[in-house]
Amino acid sequence: MNSVDRLFGEISGGRVLDIAAGQGGSAGMMAEKLADYEEIVGVDVSEENIAKAKANNKNERTRFVAMDASDLEFPENCFDTVSVFNSLHHLEKPDRVLSEMLRVLKPEGHLIIGEVFQDQATDYPNSQRHIHHWWAAVDRVNGVSHRETMTRQEVLDMVGRLPLTGVKVADHEEEPPVSRDEHMLRSLHEYYRRCLQRLEGKPAAEALKERGLELLTIIDRDGVRWEKEVVVVAKKSA
Repeated sequence: MNSVDRLFGEISGGRVLDIAAGQGGSAGMMAEKLADYEEIVGVDVSEENIAKAKANNKNERTRFVAMDASDLEFPENCFDTVSVFNSLHHLEKPDRVLSEMLRVLKPEGHLIIGEVFQDQATDYPNSQRHIHHWWAAVDRVNGVSHRETMTRQEVLDMVGRLPLTGVKVADHEEEPPVSRDEHMLRSLHEYYRRCLQRLEGKPAAEALKERGLELLTIIDRDGVRWEKEVVVVAKKSA
């Protein structure tokens, strides 16, 4: 068992809120890895994501709700655990969202933050960060909030500004794996085609199209080397 799984295994989740739940992957992961929990509530601003999360997850103790994480429709101190995974760099107002997460978290409840980060030591031509940052650039020219991923220290600095105690930090120890999964490659090509449509008539469209095609060529040849992730678990100050 790696250090991240051990960290999850120490948490009795109680009532869990998962922020920016996407299509339900992080909620499913916590249902599997937490020591125990009462229920998991996943929220995401996208109605499309919520519909897919509901279809993907049939756990009776998990539900999904469309909601803006910067203005949560929950009372104060009502969750035992609040989490967000690989989404801080997507948020338009990350500090506001973190503040809302703490507002609805009970005193001494668990805050879990997992964030993929960029590391110069793993800056390979086929690093996932490059295609990720290209997606971010496409999103930004379309008015969608999506910044480049932070460094590990930037993630820790953001967490360090919060009123927390008992902070624990864990990293996946293994070298980021390389994937040549055919389904993943087909999905990347399909996403590239959708991005081309989104780039029509946008500033710097041709340069972005060329960069995207360059990255796909590298990935087709060498596979994708996934990025590292840091996980922080802490308690809200009483």
